[in-house]
Amino acid sequence: MATPPASLSLIGKTDRNSEIVAHLVTDSLVRYDAALTLRPRLARSWEVSEDGRTWTFHLRRDVRWQDGAP
Repeated sequence: MATPPASLSLIGKTDRNSEIVAHLVTDSLVRYDAALTLRPRLARSWEVSEDGRTWTFHLRRDVRWQDGAP
């Protein structure tokens, strides 16, 4: 029997089924590759502040909201 996702929230996913649903209905800024290295997805690049507390993401130019707006 299939187990439903624990949550449809995109924040704090703790089970595999929630992760699968999130990937089907949303896009993320980055993704992990097979070596668990961050790779671009919606973000084309990013910078991390020296203290590690601020991340600045630069989006791809072709990114659109669901309604088609840039």
